[in-house]
Amino acid sequence: MTLVQPSVHSSPSLRPPAQEASRIRSLDGLRGLAILLVLGFHAFARWAEYIPWASVHGDWIVFKYGYLGVHLFFLISGFVIYLTLDKCAGWGDFMLRRWLRLFPSMLIATVLIVSTAFLLHERPSGIPRLIDTLPGLLFIEPILLNKIFGTQIELIEGAFWSLLVEVKFYVIFGAMYFFSKSKGIYALIALFFVSFLYHTVTHLFPEAGIKIVGTIITHVLTLQHFGWFAIGALLYKKYSENKNKYLYMALAILPLAILETGWTDIGVAISCMVIFIIFATTLFVDHVAKIFSSRFFIFFGAISYPLYLIHENAMVALAIKTHQYFDFIPDMLTPIPGLVLIIFVAWVIERYIEPFVKRRIKLALMQIRPTLFN
Repeated sequence: MTLVQPSVHSSPSLRPPAQEASRIRSLDGLRGLAILLVLGFHAFARWAEYIPWASVHGDWIVFKYGYLGVHLFFLISGFVIYLTLDKCAGWGDFMLRRWLRLFPSMLIATVLIVSTAFLLHERPSGIPRLIDTLPGLLFIEPILLNKIFGTQIELIEGAFWSLLVEVKFYVIFGAMYFFSKSKGIYALIALFFVSFLYHTVTHLFPEAGIKIVGTIITHVLTLQHFGWFAIGALLYKKYSENKNKYLYMALAILPLAILETGWTDIGVAISCMVIFIIFATTLFVDHVAKIFSSRFFIFFGAISYPLYLIHENAMVALAIKTHQYFDFIPDMLTPIPGLVLIIFVAWVIERYIEPFVKRRIKLALMQIRPTLFN
């Protein structure tokens, strides 16, 4: 998603427009950092049972905790979605914009994954079934679809889980925002507190848990991740209104969000703190913003969505093939050729295919309702 400059600021003390636009651009670069962290995790830590020769350094902190790049995505989404909500006419308008942002690339990625899976039989997730495309295309949790269809439905890519979390955040926070623009952020925080309190109680007293409540909180609504969205949204409020209370609120929620993410893992706690510091300083420190405004990070930020969707299983399968057929390549580097190919495909999707598909979808929708995009 391309971030844009907020149109209204309540405080004249904020930076001039050119400097502000540069700082917003740097958040696009942070998406590049987030996807690189996820790529490193999947290539060198997550799939040690499939590519052990490439995973000998899986305990390196940048690889071991690279999955927390997803939580950086959540922080960015909290910021960006609040900005987007400020520009939307209503909940329906907002959800349509979000759907048009997510669905075209998801459709393209799904077709690509299903149509090429027979060439990549080494995929950890196996050859996907057509019914397994439903959670991604509908943005609905498999646990709910399993109840509807009475069968076991899986995600065709494990990485899709975070997209489903994002969509639930859009639906819930969007509704809260348009019900009460001034109190929506507090309702979001309250929902996260419900999750935190429930998980704290059940962590300390396992017998106190109620299965249906835990299922709704953890698996249906996935509220345990909402603290990161709330922190991102609060920093947007701090950024746009220049009121320190929002920064203090974000700092108060941070340790709770970290506990929900890792509980007793000190490595998770430290890594989450680093990610928060990078995110916050990118907003408020010029030198950090310039780093993530570089072409390198902006490039990966631009292709981060399709790259995130298609990379995981294909990368593992291609690493196995590389190790088998090109044994002169050092073991640690065997995921790299496949990743280069996948990065190129993601660039093609972002640059050419996704805009074409999005235009066709918009034209089709306008045939049904001509005033939809007026």
